[in-house]
Order: sequence, then structure tokens, then C-alpha cells
Amino acid sequence: MSRRVTFKDPLIRVRVSRVIFPKLCPVCGREANHTNKVVITPKKTQYLSLGPMTPYDRRRMGIPSPEVKTFHVYACEDHSLDDGGIMRLRAISAFYALLALCMLVFAFIFIGSDIHLGRPVTIWTGLFFVFVGAVMTLAYVAFRPYGLEAAFRVIGFDYDFQHVWLQLQNPAYRNAMIERNAMDAELVSWIVRGRY
Repeated sequence: MSRRVTFKDPLIRVRVSRVIFPKLCPVCGREANHTNKVVITPKKTQYLSLGPMTPYDRRRMGIPSPEVKTFHVYACEDHSLDDGGIMRLRAISAFYALLALCMLVFAFIFIGSDIHLGRPVTIWTGLFFVFVGAVMTLAYVAFRPYGLEAAFRVIGFDYDFQHVWLQLQNPAYRNAMIERNAMDAELVSWIVRGRY
């Protein structure tokens, strides 16, 4: 089952083999002095068409399987994809989230035991739920998209991986992208997303 998805800001549909990114930062629009590799592996859920093809259908019809796509996107020094401690924060928050979820199972067992035996629920279980909330808030903050991740989003590919749909937050960068790829890019406001 396909569904039509409409976007408030227009997307850019550009040919993958001929895309040229402007030497501007997608976040702030300043002159870019760093190159970032944005690596995308097209997956089954990223096909954008009237009817997505499974890997089996692609092999049966003789259509080659998608390979990894790499885009070289320019950005300024402030918004380059250097780590800056974000990956460490994500690893620590993932560890604590996993630990909190494991401990949550035991907290529910203790709460169930207390209720079953007619005892009042201890205060430490309430404090534990506050701890779980704090850890989940930390994980939400750590895993939200920052800078270039938020300003430059790949929405998906068409079924034969000839075109890519890009969502760019900065209107000046979007216009520069259209000017730079005038023959191979177009603005679209909706797509038909295939079944998942």
C-alpha cells in the first residue's frame, strides 16, 4: 500500500550520479572549508515509488542491488561532522539506558511482589523511576540530530536508485543547490512512499 507524503518545505530530487554540492555550509550558509562524507546505505524501507521492490524482486527482474552511496558535502568549521564528544555521549547514554531497562524489569518484579504480599511499595522504586526518566531524557538529547545531521537529511531513493530526495532546512543552501545542479535537480513538495 502506497501513501502520499506532503512536505511543508520543498524537497530536492537530484540525480545521484551527477549531484554537485555547493561550497556553502548547509546549516548557516557561510563559505565552507571542510568536506564531510555522508554515507548512505539504501535499505528496503527507503524505496520511494508506487511499489517498492524487495531484494528478491530485484534479483528476479535483473535490477542490480543497491550499493553504498557516498556524498561529499561541504560544511564550515563550526558545523563539520567531527565527533566533538557526541559519539561518546551517545555510547554512555546507550549504556545507561540499557542498564536502566534491565533494572526496570527487577523493579517491576519487586513492585509486583510487594503488592502480592500486601506490603507498601518501597520508596526506592519511585526513585528508580525518576532515574529511568532522567536516563531516557539523556538518551533523547544524545541521539537527536545535531547541526549537519538536522540540516541535511536524505529522505530516500527511487526504486532504481537513480535519484535521491534531499530535505534541506536552509533556503539559501537549497537555492544554491538548485542553481548548481540546474539540469539534474528539481523541487518537489510531495512523494509517494511505498509500503514498509
